[in-house]
Amino acid sequence: MDGATILAVLPAASVLAMTAIVALNAHSTAETLEGVRRAVESVEEDLRPVRGVVHENGRLQRRVETVERERDQLRDEIKRLRAETERHQRERREVADQLTRVLDEVLARLWPQAA
Repeated sequence: MDGATILAVLPAASVLAMTAIVALNAHSTAETLEGVRRAVESVEEDLRPVRGVVHENGRLQRRVETVERERDQLRDEIKRLRAETERHQRERREVADQLTRVLDEVLARLWPQAA
């Protein structure tokens, strides 16, 4: 495995640690140490937006879970209300049929000759 492949596989923090070790072993100069420090600060600064995205992703995931629970509750409520509406419509038809029969009987008794 060549150096580029190794660097591509390792996370940024590991790369920085390896760079620091190599730099310290090769040159223990103040300039090298300052370069490593700047590189570490740069990576940390670059990671801030990533941390923000990870945090935002977690927040959005929790919100999605809440919305999905609410959606499921609303679906259950809609199902219950539809069943109740169907029951009311069925009762209304039954009452209308009974009222029609009663009125037909009353009219038949009031006007027996018309029947």
